[in-house]
Amino acid sequence: MKRFFPILSIGLMLAGCSNAPRQVEASIPLVSSQELKVGTLIPSKYSDLLDSSSTTYLPNDDYQVVVDKPFTSSLGYECRPLQITDSAGNIQKRIACASEEQTQNLSRDWYLIPNIVHSPISIEL
Repeated sequence: MKRFFPILSIGLMLAGCSNAPRQVEASIPLVSSQELKVGTLIPSKYSDLLDSSSTTYLPNDDYQVVVDKPFTSSLGYECRPLQITDSAGNIQKRIACASEEQTQNLSRDWYLIPNIVHSPISIEL
C-alpha cells in the first residue's frame, strides 16, 4: 500500500506530461500584413533600371550612381547597393530596396533605405 501511492502519483504526473497541449487557431489576425515602406522613394524613372540585374549605372545630372548586383535582404526584399558620388568627389554608399507590390505600369517602387551605420570607425572598449 505504501508503494502504491508514490507509483500512482508518478504515473499520473507522467501521463499529464505526455499529452500535447491543444492547438489554438486565431479567428482574427493579430498582425496586419501591410508592407512597411521605409526610406525615400526613388523616382519612378529609375525603377526599370533597378529591376534589371544587368544595370550597373544610373544616369543622373548631379551624381554618378554606380549600381551593384542585387541581393535579398533578411526581410525578403530585393535590394541593390548604390555608390553615389557627387561633383565634389564625396562618396556615399547606400542601399535601395524594392517594394513587393507592383505599380500600374508593372514596375516596382524602389526606396533609398536610411543608413544604420553613421560612421565607418569602430570603437573598441
